[in-house]
Amino acid sequence: MTLGGETLKKCFNVNGPCYSDENYMVNLDERMIRIKELVDKQKYFVINRARQYGKTTTLWALRQYLKEEYNVLSTNFQRMSSAVFYDEHTFSREFANMIVRIIKNKKQEISSFAKEDIQALEKAAADHRINMADLFYLLSSLCETSRKPVVLIIDEVDSASNNQVFLDFLGLLRSYYLERKQTAIFHSVILAGVYDIKNLKQKLRPDEVQRYGIENLYAVG
Repeated sequence: MTLGGETLKKCFNVNGPCYSDENYMVNLDERMIRIKELVDKQKYFVINRARQYGKTTTLWALRQYLKEEYNVLSTNFQRMSSAVFYDEHTFSREFANMIVRIIKNKKQEISSFAKEDIQALEKAAADHRINMADLFYLLSSLCETSRKPVVLIIDEVDSASNNQVFLDFLGLLRSYYLERKQTAIFHSVILAGVYDIKNLKQKLRPDEVQRYGIENLYAVG
């Protein structure tokens, strides 16, 4: 790496993501290949790592690794306040707004979506009446018109794992996944956190486990 003609040496980093041109880091090629295999197979799965074990670095590298073939919408629930999960209307507005911000972020290098779908999400972000069913209708349309298959990544999902609104969101993801042959939706969904989200099974009744599809999430440790 150079700055003003001067070569800067790489350094070790234990605070936040590592970048190959700035930091010493392990080779992630094998990990990227393994994860991409799941994405290619249209899996909805979990990446769980303890703090400072490279989860954020892995997700950053994954976005770069997938961007040639996929439109990657990478979100972070830690950027949402607890108030966002107050009810489905509040959550749906903020989630729509988050997706719009990602699409409009020039650094994301996302291929064009239909202008009408982006405008619909912008309108939804300001509509206090929008519910989660409305949100997923708009997300389905966005995925259908995308030039590339859409991959959704949600980091720090632990921050919402005890919340009923999040469980409802997970249930709709599952429902659309099962009907993906008839209705467009995300090609693949990756939920990332410190803890394995499948631990939700311990908090749910047996009928809810089946409803939310917890048994069918694939975990990548």
